[in-house]
Amino acid sequence: MSINIIIDLQDDLKALRERFEEHTATGVTINATGVQVLITDLEAMMVSAKIVEMELSRVTWNLGHFTDQMATLQETTPANENRGQA
Repeated sequence: MSINIIIDLQDDLKALRERFEEHTATGVTINATGVQVLITDLEAMMVSAKIVEMELSRVTWNLGHFTDQMATLQETTPANENRGQA
């Protein structure tokens, strides 16, 4: 996963917030086309968020698996003090 997807998602969320911030004093009325554009934008952000979630899950699982393997190796490997002695 590229860090770019995280940066792009952050930028998209910031842009969405800014679009609404412009109307904090006046409120917003959205016609049907505007609603469809908003939904499309949100769906794209949801896809990006899902990609980030899946990658984080993969990395977390791999790290947990690696940690488990290291613990097993440490339990089954003779102490380092016995190495090099014949």
